[in-house]
Amino acid sequence: MKTLRLLASAVIAMTVATLLYSCGESYPTAYVAVGYPGTEIKEEASAEAPDVAHANYGEIFKIISKPADGFVKVRNIATGVEGFLDTLQISHQIDSLRTPELLEAEPDEAYLIHIETNDEWENTTGWALWLDGQQVKAMKTASMIYATGMMRDYQTYYKGEAKEGYILLTEQIEPGEESGIRLDVPIIIWEDIANTAGIFENGFLFTPGGQLFAGDDSEWGI
Repeated sequence: MKTLRLLASAVIAMTVATLLYSCGESYPTAYVAVGYPGTEIKEEASAEAPDVAHANYGEIFKIISKPADGFVKVRNIATGVEGFLDTLQISHQIDSLRTPELLEAEPDEAYLIHIETNDEWENTTGWALWLDGQQVKAMKTASMIYATGMMRDYQTYYKGEAKEGYILLTEQIEPGEESGIRLDVPIIIWEDIANTAGIFENGFLFTPGGQLFAGDDSEWGI
């Protein structure tokens, strides 16, 4: 009888473990990035389900349940938003989750660049990210050159903190200042976990020198 009770207990334990795994409670830690702009986060695992939110290109999510029926349940690692993503609209990580690369001191100019052009203008935006003691400082630049020859440019400085997989910028500051204006909506700088090509901000990819390639980030800022 004792042996039968032990066997029954073992079977029950295995059944519970299987159920927990299938429900996502014990799903192995894994992360994905949104591969398309404006991707819908669904309330349920169905294309017809209501939207919980929308995700920008490059946003990182933790998988919290086993994929099924073309969808996977996820949680945004920065905002905590949960829902279901279409598995055809995500890219899997190719490296361990880490904080975006930070320089040891403030650089002279932005080194992660995004360029947009059309027949009337060229817009170049850039980011520089560095450590200042225990906090992160950042500079965003923008330069708009029109076909008429007119040009506009500006720089904006921020501070925040480094997280695993992203940087959270919470204040706009003046150069050299330690405190400033708290942002109503924090800026999130995402590590590119799918290609390690650069960083994402607001759905745009910023790469060293504006080059579109995947590669080693060890020479950023040089």
